[in-house]
Amino acid sequence: MKRIMFYLAGLDNNGGAERVISNLSNYLSKNNKVTIITTGFSKTRYKLNDEITCQSLDNNVDKTKQNRILKNFNRVKKLNRLVKENNPDIIVTFLPNEIFRILFLKKFCIKNPVIISLRDDPATEYKTRFRKKLMYHLVKYANGIVFQTKEASDFFDINIKEKSTIIPNPINEKFIGKPFEGTRKKEIVSVGRLEPQKNHELLIDSFSNIVKKHNDYKLHIYGEGKLRNKLENKIKDMKLEDKVILKGNSSNIKEEIFESSLFVLSSNHEGMPNALMEAMSLGLPVISTDCPCGGPNFLIENKVNGILVRVNNQDEMEEAMDNLISNPGYANKLGKEANKICSRLEPNMIYQKWENYIDEIIKNCEE
Repeated sequence: MKRIMFYLAGLDNNGGAERVISNLSNYLSKNNKVTIITTGFSKTRYKLNDEITCQSLDNNVDKTKQNRILKNFNRVKKLNRLVKENNPDIIVTFLPNEIFRILFLKKFCIKNPVIISLRDDPATEYKTRFRKKLMYHLVKYANGIVFQTKEASDFFDINIKEKSTIIPNPINEKFIGKPFEGTRKKEIVSVGRLEPQKNHELLIDSFSNIVKKHNDYKLHIYGEGKLRNKLENKIKDMKLEDKVILKGNSSNIKEEIFESSLFVLSSNHEGMPNALMEAMSLGLPVISTDCPCGGPNFLIENKVNGILVRVNNQDEMEEAMDNLISNPGYANKLGKEANKICSRLEPNMIYQKWENYIDEIIKNCEE
């Protein structure tokens, strides 16, 4: 029985990394001892097996009394203590700040094998000179690295790539099934945080011209974020209040989008976008920007199971949307092909890849 420790920011939001760790932990806990360490408070939106232990670096801490440097020093100190107390056979870490902390400990304090998992475009995540230099310095202390796409791995040199592997996200089991059959609602849908990365302004601008030709269609955008007010004002200025609806977060997103005409992802960059995967698994015709670091390109074979358009290219997005709305037979064909992603990214198959890689790294460190 292996002792496996996961370390991430928290489990209290609906992010892709949080869902993957929760489900992977449940899978691994059947035959291993699994501990999850979170930086923030250890509340979770996901059901975890009773055998899994959860601990937090920030529980019982009054963060208002600490400056940023002291807060992070105390986090690193407590993380070091928890690693030594649990003494895991391997530590698996997701997300940038957590990766920096665990690799700092790996350099100076701990000998336990470490796997880091990079979930977004490294060129965007480490775009400042300081963060890039720091990552290049610390990443060599990782025993293994999990990328989601080849394009992400190409950010690093050959020495780093040689000890890495590529494992995409699994499909959320709730979305696996037969595609919708019947008359679709005249809705275009998108799912994603209302943040600059998702570039909802591009989607709204594109739809503003589409609706002139297809006046019976509406655009529903699911998600919350700091750009809500800006997007609401944009919709109002364009007089699209009855056509573009910011739906907020939904706990039943599958039911919300299942009968929609098409799904659009307008992001500037993504790792392996779960929202796109889930829409494809439902059999929705999909359009996505061909954004770094290659997640949409991995998922979509252009004009076979979806359509790829260039990042921030309104003309291409409008053309793709018009094409699918005007040709429902073609759109349905793309949707049926998109549904085949369920077999490509079946959850247990992906989780087994993770366990095999964990076993490989542990074995390599014992030799």
